[in-house]
Amino acid sequence: DDDDDDDEDEDDVSGDERVSGGAGSPGPDEETRLLAEAARSGGVGGGPLRPVGRVVAVHETSPRRDVVTGYLDRADGDSAGGAGALRFFPSDPKLPFMRVETRETALPPEVRVAAASAKGMETLRKSLVVARLDSWPPAQTHPSCVVTEVLGDAEDLATATAALVAEHAVLGASAFSDEALRCLPEVPVFFDPATGESHRRWTVPERERLTRRDFTKTRVVSIDPPTARDLDDALHCERLPDGGLKVGVHIADVSFFVEAGSALDSEARLRGTSTYLVNEVMPMLPRLLCEDLCSLNPGVERLTFSAEWEMSAEGDVRAEWFGRGVIRSCAKLDYGTAQAVIDARDAGGSGVEALEEAVAASEGGNGPVRIDDAGAENGSLWDAKEVARAVGDLNRAARAMRARRFAGGALRLDQAKLLFRLDQHTGSPVSVFPYQTRESNHLVEEFMLLANAAAARLVARSFPEKAMLRCHPPPNERKLAELEQFAREQGLQVDASSAAALHRSLVRLRESHRDGYEIVQLLATLPMQLARYFSTGAQDPETWGHYALAAPRYTHFTSPIRRYPDVLVHR
Repeated sequence: DDDDDDDEDEDDVSGDERVSGGAGSPGPDEETRLLAEAARSGGVGGGPLRPVGRVVAVHETSPRRDVVTGYLDRADGDSAGGAGALRFFPSDPKLPFMRVETRETALPPEVRVAAASAKGMETLRKSLVVARLDSWPPAQTHPSCVVTEVLGDAEDLATATAALVAEHAVLGASAFSDEALRCLPEVPVFFDPATGESHRRWTVPERERLTRRDFTKTRVVSIDPPTARDLDDALHCERLPDGGLKVGVHIADVSFFVEAGSALDSEARLRGTSTYLVNEVMPMLPRLLCEDLCSLNPGVERLTFSAEWEMSAEGDVRAEWFGRGVIRSCAKLDYGTAQAVIDARDAGGSGVEALEEAVAASEGGNGPVRIDDAGAENGSLWDAKEVARAVGDLNRAARAMRARRFAGGALRLDQAKLLFRLDQHTGSPVSVFPYQTRESNHLVEEFMLLANAAAARLVARSFPEKAMLRCHPPPNERKLAELEQFAREQGLQVDASSAAALHRSLVRLRESHRDGYEIVQLLATLPMQLARYFSTGAQDPETWGHYALAAPRYTHFTSPIRRYPDVLVHR
């Protein structure tokens, strides 16, 4: 700090330090200050210096060399039949074309046969294939590869999907090992005489009931995208006599089913997350868990890791509890239905009509809303009036929490997200449209952020040397200065001195200069560093914070069905 150097008392510097630099030489502190000043302004045009380097060796080759997708064709000028002069052209334009190994044992039989005729070669040119980069001798300008598989017609959606999945080493739902599947619990099959069908039905073990808080008499609902099948989280909200709220966030207790160190745990860790494609999901866990036993579906008892707070109507927390629970959700709502309830209540209504219309439209499984329709006598807590009231109370609290969060320095950089409408018969996309974030999305987001931050404080306090948290380092200062300079050149006012200042600048731009807002918001992502997981014993507490959320402690707790770090935090 320059001020500290200027104010330093000379008597505090040791005689050895004064003498060591020699007559007329700056001391260590002054030398550091001069170097820092040079780094800040010694570059082109008075800008900061930038570090440069050169590659001296390859320490470890990338695993992406093992699976590269692309197309086959003959080498330029080669018109002879056979596979003697094939070239492989990767789909990734950053990669060079590769010579194809054509030894008999190195080429799939279907490639060898197709390459022997003009008609077969024409089909081969239109096919996606998988190759492995085999070698790249220093004397050659292009590497050699081994073709391992022909995926099929490049214009076929299934082929394109297979190529995407293969190139990124994404494991599919059918790729779980037998050892992992043997870790799944046995689920009894029951015959339903009313429908004449058999169903699997898992029940909560009695020993678990004895050690968990019972929320099965609490009106719990989930709010998710309309097509969601892996329901990680659910909420409840009750009014207290003093006008406050008792709010619960219930998260699927995946760690109950996935034992640490088991074969299933190893595969979940290898996958890391579920991968969502436009038309299918590659799950982190077998479907029995992610869509059934762990999913917080309505009308069935499920194990949870829960957080419950007593708070004011505006979301100020007064008391907090964490522990394991058992719930029975009464409804799965989609964001659109929850928003219709919010809009109706804002307009002075109750929101009940919006709920009942959505339920009626979804009867027979034809819509996004599902309810526990077993009836009150059989334990169902579905009540449209009470659910609408709970959604309204949660949204009121979430609005106030969100306002306080941004006033406290949080930053949000929204990026446009596209959705595809698919043909029901072919699965091909027929139209594209931007995803609309509603206030109902913000409602769920605020309570998930609250739960994640609370879980972070809890695990950091309980396991100060080995808790898994998530930090977001401050952005690159040089790139922030470039952002401010660019904005000035465009006649736009942007203050990037802090997350709060940048957020206020973006809000002002959104209201006064929409085009400028879109450009600045996009450019504002460039200085940002990536958030990352870390162990609390591996770095100083001063670096544990999350810049964008303005949170001193943060972790991932709320999505254990589709994100492995959350499972570790639960444990």
